[in-house]
Amino acid sequence: MLMVGTLVLCNVLVLLVWDIFDPITIQVNKLDQVVSPNDWDLSLQYEIHFCVSEHKSIFTGVLYVMHGLLLLFGAFLTWETRNVKYKEFNDSHMIGACIYNVTVVAFVCVAMHHTIENKPSELYAITSGCLMFGTLVTEALIFMPKVRRSNPCVD
Repeated sequence: MLMVGTLVLCNVLVLLVWDIFDPITIQVNKLDQVVSPNDWDLSLQYEIHFCVSEHKSIFTGVLYVMHGLLLLFGAFLTWETRNVKYKEFNDSHMIGACIYNVTVVAFVCVAMHHTIENKPSELYAITSGCLMFGTLVTEALIFMPKVRRSNPCVD
């Protein structure tokens, strides 16, 4: 519990420092006016609202490094506990697969986030898809072997 509290405190401190020294502001980008297809005398003006700050890349980089180190620590613990003798507690192979899954999904999500920043609908769809896929695969890797072990199929 203490370790989780420490990790949450580290994230809160970084976000608090970010909010105090470089607050996020809203930038509005207006897109081209489009004539409505249903009404010729109606013109539509779309806007995209961005959250910007001067040192956004520094603070997001700090958060990426912190969470990357946490993933490395998880990989280290997985490696150290790979030879546990009790089958019920030896989840190191599945946890290693989960860490790999989270890392790949995070890289894809971050890359896509920085690539299509000015298309909010596509960005939302890709981010939520990555989150749902990563969570589903991680839960399946951790819990499905245990469920299959406790409920053997009868042929």
